[in-house]
Amino acid sequence: MASKLVEDSLSYGKDSQTQTAIETLSDWSQSMWRESRYERLLNRFVKIHRKYLGMTRACLFTLKYQGSRISFNDPELKLSNIAGFDNSFMAQLEQSLQKINLKSQEYSQGLNSYFIAGRDIYFALLGDSASVWQILIWESERKSDQSISGEQVETYSDFLTRQLQGGQVWFSRLDKTQALLYKDDLTSLFNFRYLELALDSEIRRAQRFMTSFSLLFIDLDNFKMINDKFGHLAGSSILKQTADVLRDTAREIDSVIRYGGDEFIILLLGATPTTGFLAGERIRRRIEDTRFMLDDGNHVSLTASIGVASFPNHAQDKESLLKMADQMMYEGKKIGKNKVTLYSRSQDEKQTLAKAK
Repeated sequence: MASKLVEDSLSYGKDSQTQTAIETLSDWSQSMWRESRYERLLNRFVKIHRKYLGMTRACLFTLKYQGSRISFNDPELKLSNIAGFDNSFMAQLEQSLQKINLKSQEYSQGLNSYFIAGRDIYFALLGDSASVWQILIWESERKSDQSISGEQVETYSDFLTRQLQGGQVWFSRLDKTQALLYKDDLTSLFNFRYLELALDSEIRRAQRFMTSFSLLFIDLDNFKMINDKFGHLAGSSILKQTADVLRDTAREIDSVIRYGGDEFIILLLGATPTTGFLAGERIRRRIEDTRFMLDDGNHVSLTASIGVASFPNHAQDKESLLKMADQMMYEGKKIGKNKVTLYSRSQDEKQTLAKAK
């Protein structure tokens, strides 16, 4: 069926059917090259169907298997401002789909159609999981002035559906590859590659919404002594435990990053210099209070020096912000370690919070 669309687009005729085929294929081809996210490609799929193939309503659901039964959750995406289905129809559709085996190969690729409640609906399965699928459901109506036949609509739609499914697989693999690219192998935290992207993103967000964020530069004190005394395997184990402490202490919206060696960075979204300073002290205390376990059952204690700098209060670019936080971390080490040091434009106004005795 897919080849029919290509054949129509390559024909020399200038009738309206051929023109529709050419426009549809051209529009979709540009989308495949232009879109950078799967969600955007999915919305483009809906827009093209609305424009050329008579789509009137559509919804994207997660299809969950519970034993032998399936269920739909609420719509996951608002698809191109197109109308959805009412609850009554969705209940009938869900009941009807219980009767067929959607896990079978028959339904996994291309366009599927189903007649329910006196209406023809189309659906496509997206994803490759045996237990959870996304299912795109839509309805199309031929307009009185539409030049292409119902059979041709299904031919074109099947072609685009297979392209969308292929795009979903490609984007899924891309996301997994990027996740590996931005993940630290030892701690599973984000790595320094991710830091570059995160800082660019947060600076744009802060500038657009006139908000702030803070950067904590964390360095474990005397960590070399741990490696020298207990060995590098013990040191690696302690770094993993430190990562767990930071992950547990930070908020879900914050980004925890292993910068390298025993250095970590946390991006605190929406944090002012004051709240960033207090968050740094909370993390410092948590590290100090933690007993880090060794393989032989013994434990060791650690402390950390933390430098704090905020955007836009202290810097307007990522290089300066990172440098300032790093500088403050070293300032804390110079005056005794185990301290949180907040950047100030005046050295006389520098605020340092020492460990509570």
